[in-house]
Amino acid sequence: MITNTNQGGLGLLHKTFLLLGLAVLPAPLLADNTPMPHPACFDRLFTEDRQIPYSINLSQCSQLHAGVPSFELEGLIQYERPRGPAGEHRGMLGYERITGAGNQVLYRLQDNQGGSGSDIALILGYEVDSAIGRMLLDSRDLQTGSGCQLGPAWAGSGTNSLDIGLHLSPVSLVTALISPEDVLPHWRDLPADELPRCDHCCVGVAEYSLSSAPHGWHLKRIQIHDLEILETHADAQLMDALLQLDSVDEDGLQLPATALSNLRAELRDATPLRYSNLSDTDLLQQLGFIVWPSDSPELAELRNQRVLQAARLWLNPDATLPALGTPLSKQEQDSLRNVLSHLGNPRLHPVDESDLDNSFATFHAELKEIVRKRDGQALISLTAPDIMLGFGGSGGHDDLRRMLAHQPSADDLWQTLLHALQPGAVQQGSDVYCLPYPSCLPSQFTNRFDAYSTLFVTQPQAALLSAPSVEADILQELDHDIVLLGVDLSDIQSEAYLPVVLRNGTQGYLARNHVHWMIDNRLEIQRSPQGWRIQSLVGGD
Repeated sequence: MITNTNQGGLGLLHKTFLLLGLAVLPAPLLADNTPMPHPACFDRLFTEDRQIPYSINLSQCSQLHAGVPSFELEGLIQYERPRGPAGEHRGMLGYERITGAGNQVLYRLQDNQGGSGSDIALILGYEVDSAIGRMLLDSRDLQTGSGCQLGPAWAGSGTNSLDIGLHLSPVSLVTALISPEDVLPHWRDLPADELPRCDHCCVGVAEYSLSSAPHGWHLKRIQIHDLEILETHADAQLMDALLQLDSVDEDGLQLPATALSNLRAELRDATPLRYSNLSDTDLLQQLGFIVWPSDSPELAELRNQRVLQAARLWLNPDATLPALGTPLSKQEQDSLRNVLSHLGNPRLHPVDESDLDNSFATFHAELKEIVRKRDGQALISLTAPDIMLGFGGSGGHDDLRRMLAHQPSADDLWQTLLHALQPGAVQQGSDVYCLPYPSCLPSQFTNRFDAYSTLFVTQPQAALLSAPSVEADILQELDHDIVLLGVDLSDIQSEAYLPVVLRNGTQGYLARNHVHWMIDNRLEIQRSPQGWRIQSLVGGD
């Protein structure tokens, strides 16, 4: 159907939130006939930065808004926002829900903020039913553009696929033609300013299809319905090339992607995009590599150069690396895009910066050996005299000695340290390190994830098991995947294995020592006149 539009420590287990997605079907209902999801669940997506949380518990959110009336209007499930502080209207928000292959879902959101216009957004995600409710997972705002500059024209579902149409102006037609394969065009990629623009001239629609992964949109066809406006504003050579394809009927030009392949290749060579639609930075981020903020420009540049090398080794562990700072080659970009188009689950590539400082690397190795031997005196010698051991005021060498003298607390401490030292470390300044890396990453990355429900697999080839037992069947192996806790924290039965849910709905169990929370205990290690010393061991914040 197609709808036209105009435009812990180890024991720190507290609360859990999760995410999901579905297609063009009536919205499911809660027991009290409230639509699920309630339209208000998507209000958070229209904030200034439009950063979409990785997981949204649609069941929980819908129950929360069950008392707020919703209704069906113009094919959308809508609700009217409460009035503002001065009694002003804040408009309505509605959605259409479109399901694709597997548990993929596309939400077409229409936000009328009280004025005469509306904002259309396309949110792609995955819906999963879990023990804590229906979850919307790994959702993302496609953000192609607005109006005639690649704004959403319609959304629908085909045979095992999701389909969308994007409005075309004379200039955004060129963008659609020259954008890379398997990538949606983007308004930021409009070609050079000297091309005729006519931003408000809608001359046609480009149709794209997505069959499996969230990446890998394929251009199906371009329909040009207003040849007169296109001829007025388009380059004459481009117009001739399109007309020579001999696909004109009473509705205008009908151009299937197969007929456009040669023209697209020629245009890419002649008309560079203002920006690369899927730049190295975007590509690496979507593959799970951290692209660091530039608050410390020199360190950020070094980090991002190291990310390129890590991506090369991920593609080929035996690769001969070029000089640090060498950009990705086209062949490397194509290989990474191919991996991305088949990526079954989001991931966070491991981070370890302990080698950025040789003295810290030596300290790090020494600390690991002390923990392995459970040498309490040696551990105390590597801690600051005022070491912070919690947020309740505990700390210092005396408290640390008492913990080590009591067998149960000592066992917990050694296990906590072993778990924290297993992944890599993050440099947070020339004299400060933090570990493990899932608890130390920049907020630009971590803000998207719920700290209590998101788990980061910190091992390659981590076995997803059918039951919480080492003898259980292996459902699949995970490579630094991002997964969701499958039950409420209060319902966890075992500290050794945790129930998890993947983006595609697969449920299983992971060994606790293979995953980390952002709120797991973390170490802050600072350089002092005596050398590197553990300044704090805290978690849960």
